[in-house]
Amino acid sequence: MRITQWWMQPQCAEIVRRIRGDDSQEVFAQLIGVRIPSLSRWENGHTTPSPAYRRMLAAAARNRNIQLEIAA
Repeated sequence: MRITQWWMQPQCAEIVRRIRGDDSQEVFAQLIGVRIPSLSRWENGHTTPSPAYRRMLAAAARNRNIQLEIAA
Protein backbone atom coordinates (compact mmCIF):
# COMPACT_ATOMS: atom_id res chain seq x y z
CA MET A 1 0.00 0.00 0.00
CA ARG A 2 1.28 3.48 -0.87
CA ILE A 3 0.46 6.46 1.33
CA THR A 4 0.58 9.78 -0.48
CA GLN A 5 -0.53 11.95 2.44
CA TRP A 6 3.01 12.10 3.78
CA TRP A 7 2.31 15.06 6.08
CA MET A 8 -0.10 12.95 8.16
CA GLN A 9 2.51 10.33 8.91
CA PRO A 10 4.86 10.13 11.89
CA GLN A 11 7.69 10.33 9.34
CA CYS A 12 6.71 13.87 8.30
CA ALA A 13 9.58 15.43 10.28
CA GLU A 14 12.11 13.15 8.58
CA ILE A 15 10.63 13.89 5.16
CA VAL A 16 10.89 17.65 5.73
CA ARG A 17 14.55 17.21 6.75
CA ARG A 18 15.17 15.04 3.68
CA ILE A 19 13.65 17.67 1.37
CA ARG A 20 15.79 20.39 3.00
CA GLY A 21 18.87 18.28 2.43
CA ASP A 22 22.15 20.12 2.93
CA ASP A 23 20.57 23.58 2.82
CA SER A 24 20.67 25.54 6.05
CA GLN A 25 17.33 26.14 7.72
CA GLU A 26 17.68 29.81 6.85
CA VAL A 27 18.22 29.16 3.13
CA PHE A 28 15.48 26.53 2.88
CA ALA A 29 12.98 28.61 4.86
CA GLN A 30 13.54 31.49 2.44
CA LEU A 31 13.15 29.14 -0.52
CA ILE A 32 9.71 27.95 0.57
CA GLY A 33 8.64 31.23 2.19
CA VAL A 34 8.31 30.13 5.80
CA ARG A 35 9.80 31.42 9.03
CA ILE A 36 12.71 29.44 10.49
CA PRO A 37 10.86 28.62 13.75
CA SER A 38 8.04 27.04 11.75
CA LEU A 39 10.48 24.95 9.73
CA SER A 40 12.19 23.89 12.94
CA ARG A 41 8.87 22.81 14.47
CA TRP A 42 8.11 20.70 11.38
CA GLU A 43 11.55 19.09 11.47
CA ASN A 44 11.21 18.31 15.17
CA GLY A 45 7.74 16.80 14.75
CA HIS A 46 5.98 19.40 16.91
CA THR A 47 3.67 20.57 14.10
CA THR A 48 2.97 19.69 10.48
CA PRO A 49 2.92 22.04 7.49
CA SER A 50 -0.31 23.74 6.47
CA PRO A 51 -1.76 22.88 3.03
CA ALA A 52 -0.07 25.88 1.40
CA TYR A 53 3.34 24.89 2.74
CA ARG A 54 2.76 21.24 1.87
CA ARG A 55 2.46 22.40 -1.75
CA MET A 56 5.69 24.38 -1.41
CA LEU A 57 7.47 21.37 0.10
CA ALA A 58 6.11 19.09 -2.61
CA ALA A 59 7.40 21.50 -5.27
CA ALA A 60 10.81 21.62 -3.58
CA ALA A 61 10.85 17.82 -3.45
CA ARG A 62 9.99 17.57 -7.15
CA ASN A 63 12.75 20.04 -8.01
CA ARG A 64 15.18 17.91 -6.01
CA ASN A 65 13.86 14.57 -7.38
CA ILE A 66 12.74 13.36 -3.93
CA GLN A 67 9.88 10.85 -3.70
CA LEU A 68 7.30 11.81 -1.06
CA GLU A 69 5.29 8.62 -1.04
CA ILE A 70 5.81 6.34 1.93
CA ALA A 71 5.51 2.58 1.60
CA ALA A 72 3.35 1.19 4.38
